Amino acid sequence: MPAIDPARLRRQIEELRDSAGEPARLRARILEIFEFYRDRTRRPTAAARAADPGRRSLGVPRPVLRALSRGLDEFLVPEVDLRIALAGELWGTGLAEAQHLAACVAGTLADGAAAEWAAGLAGGCDSRAALKDLAEEGLSALRVQHPERTLQIIEQWMRSGDPRTRALAYYAAVPLVADDEAEALPQVLRMLESTLADAGGFAQPALQRLVEALARRSPPEAARLLIDELGRAVAGIDELVRLSAPAFPPFQRARLERTLSALRRTGIIPPS
Repeated sequence: MPAIDPARLRRQIEELRDSAGEPARLRARILEIFEFYRDRTRRPTAAARAADPGRRSLGVPRPVLRALSRGLDEFLVPEVDLRIALAGELWGTGLAEAQHLAACVAGTLADGAAAEWAAGLAGGCDSRAALKDLAEEGLSALRVQHPERTLQIIEQWMRSGDPRTRALAYYAAVPLVADDEAEALPQVLRMLESTLADAGGFAQPALQRLVEALARRSPPEAARLLIDELGRAVAGIDELVRLSAPAFPPFQRARLERTLSALRRTGIIPPS
């Protein structure tokens, strides 16, 4: 991988401008830039491949991806169909860097088109990292400009019977919860209370990430939510509590552990 020369990188990105209206050609030229900056010493481990199936990485540095995202925003026309077409071209490569960039390209759309695009991909996506990109980058403009609409979309996804769509919802809710200026916390708690029927399986890491974000924003409310779900013996809730408990302050963590232990003694929660 060559060193990043900012002037050379700017020239490489500027050369993409004449392909701005041709998504397939633009994808091919972006992949040429990826190939130029790829890490040729990178050898993914078996554990990394198992954790992120169906998606490979070239090891392109993040500064290159950020520069590409900024550059594309400068010269791509604000046309929904063109941006979604380019995002689709990039996503279809299966490359981590291209999919991240695809989510950034779609994420500048604030009219709901990006959310529809993301939801359409989620059901066939086995990569949690890809779902996280879709949720965090792909909804960025919608989340900032229309937070209430974003919450409505997230609730629809939470009610989905598809675990990948539910994972997308949990990842999408994290930035709203983490934003100290946002007022999404009560609504996200209500959504989880009314939709959580399975805390295990494919969606569990995304749900854990959301619970940990809730624990940082409001430990008492997050702990109460988990204790209520323990009492209902929601599938997978014991493992979720065990994994997310370290994110809580000592008082709430101890309360969660006592509740989990007591329910195991009574047989409501099976022993681990």
